[in-house]
Amino acid sequence: MPSSSTSRFDCPKCGTPYTLLRVEADASSEDGDVACTICSAPLTARDGQFVLKYFLMRRNGTREGGHYSVV
Repeated sequence: MPSSSTSRFDCPKCGTPYTLLRVEADASSEDGDVACTICSAPLTARDGQFVLKYFLMRRNGTREGGHYSVV
């Protein structure tokens, strides 16, 4: 079974928050271009044997101290 892990990631250009999922790639995995959905900055698609998947997060609550959740 492929291994995976998640972490928090912010776009280096605009700071948009994402949940980053690292999934171990298999032989059928294809590389593709990945870009921030807000500012279109390029994001890394692979890290060694891992495919990186970005899930946009949305801010909940007030402007200050709000929590983020996956959109």
